[in-house]
Amino acid sequence: MTDLNALIENKCINEMLCGSNFSYILNDSGSFLSTEYKVLQSQGNSCFVKCMKMLYNGKIQLYYLTKNYKPLSSLLSALDSENFMVICANIFADIIDVKSNGFLSCQNIDISLERIYVDTATYKVSLVYIPVAQRLFDDISGFENELRTSLIKIIQGLSTLSTPKTIQFAANLSNGSLSIESIYSSIKSGKAP
Repeated sequence: MTDLNALIENKCINEMLCGSNFSYILNDSGSFLSTEYKVLQSQGNSCFVKCMKMLYNGKIQLYYLTKNYKPLSSLLSALDSENFMVICANIFADIIDVKSNGFLSCQNIDISLERIYVDTATYKVSLVYIPVAQRLFDDISGFENELRTSLIKIIQGLSTLSTPKTIQFAANLSNGSLSIESIYSSIKSGKAP
């Protein structure tokens, strides 16, 4: 499994903070996927953080506008279990949208807690999509397993999130036979998958 850190360590991309925004600079312009970038741009009210392609010292820079959002990592200590579950449902809904889209790949979504952005007024989630040829994850199951593991660690690590609902959610996440779609349905319905 690859991940964003591997792309950075292998010098495929460089990350740069830009105030409340951030960018990735591609060291090889040939790795940029213009079709995926165009699909990102055409998705008006999409589930993704707005991304702009620019040039930085002659290299492609993907600039992400995040100023109206907070990273999930910075919100965790203040969330109760209900709001956490709303955010998780929104993450799953966004992923299901991407899977059904057909043009974009979940394997290019950065699902680190610092790169899952949340609108604190609505708990709507915006994800970071990196339109490059080197996938962050080798396959969709690697992507989903990483997401499941991250969410389980959050639930287990924060006593404020330890409720019967979140404990059942963690059990569902641990069950590899349950799809993301069925877990999402159980969150929305409040019934076991």
